[in-house]
Amino acid sequence: MIRRLLPRAIGALVLLACFLVMLPVARGTEQAPSDAPASAAGHKAKVLDRLVRACQGITFIESDFIQESHTGMLAEPLRSEGTFRFEAPDRLYWEVLEPERFGLSVDGEEVTTWRGSGSETGGAPPGAAAGIRHFTDQILAWVRADFEWIEERFDLVVADDSPVTLMLKPLDPAAAGKLKGMRVVFTADLDHVETIELHEGGGDRLVITFVNTRVERSDPRDPAP
Repeated sequence: MIRRLLPRAIGALVLLACFLVMLPVARGTEQAPSDAPASAAGHKAKVLDRLVRACQGITFIESDFIQESHTGMLAEPLRSEGTFRFEAPDRLYWEVLEPERFGLSVDGEEVTTWRGSGSETGGAPPGAAAGIRHFTDQILAWVRADFEWIEERFDLVVADDSPVTLMLKPLDPAAAGKLKGMRVVFTADLDHVETIELHEGGGDRLVITFVNTRVERSDPRDPAP
């Protein structure tokens, strides 16, 4: 039974992840005034500035990823593997290769999805176009280190300096009911994300680890102190 359900379950969890990481701007709500000391706010600003400078001039990223979905229904995590590619300014490719092959690509406003070998392709499935577009915006925000965009949707805290680790919680109350929090870990050289953890409101957890990553840039970046 589990073997029959595994591909479908992993596919659903990937789409759920795409939905969860794309959260609406928390319109009509005001953030409570921060009681963090000025030194903590200053430290956060310095860390985010380091990340922005480390991402300057990036034109291409290619990486494999390993995705593990931890759910209370199964003793072992559901595991899938795939590949991700970004080409500036707005081309993305995301494909799960195992256990069931399917993927999506975005070129500007054009969205293509496929299953299997890719011989049968099409546009976004009915009702999925907005979610895919949001997913694309989220990926682009992280690639570009657009923390203004990110902080419109999340409360962001620097949890660790080595490696740089960010903890995020949704600002939108409805989204917070589905996504408890998000943990993002960067590589030592800061130019790309190494691990993303999504903690769902119900206790399940999705971990995406990026490996064999290659980064190209058009201009040398400023050194990150």
